[in-house]
Amino acid sequence: HHRQHQIHPPQPPPKQQTKSSPSPSFTVHFCHNCDGGRQERDTVHNTILSVFPNASVEIQRHDDYPIRVRVEADGKEIYSGRQQDWFRKYGDRRSASIQTLTKILQDNLTK
Repeated sequence: HHRQHQIHPPQPPPKQQTKSSPSPSFTVHFCHNCDGGRQERDTVHNTILSVFPNASVEIQRHDDYPIRVRVEADGKEIYSGRQQDWFRKYGDRRSASIQTLTKILQDNLTK
């Protein structure tokens, strides 16, 4: 017998937000490094949307050195870290960065 399996993406946990709370507005600053920085930008963007699915996220690319990722919520910086820590090739550091940003978002903005 041949069975077809449907693969469902993991569902995010229920949101802590109440319906009355407005979705915050975020700005992600990242650096245009040798490969353009797109994977780091996308990872940060997706991390924000995992906590705030209706958030407005603006992306700003810079040509700065050292390369850093910064996240602002409603104009206030809430995260700043080495962009290298978001590289896919450094899985452990990338996972730690995702967890750190997720915790910052949940602790500071969903109360």
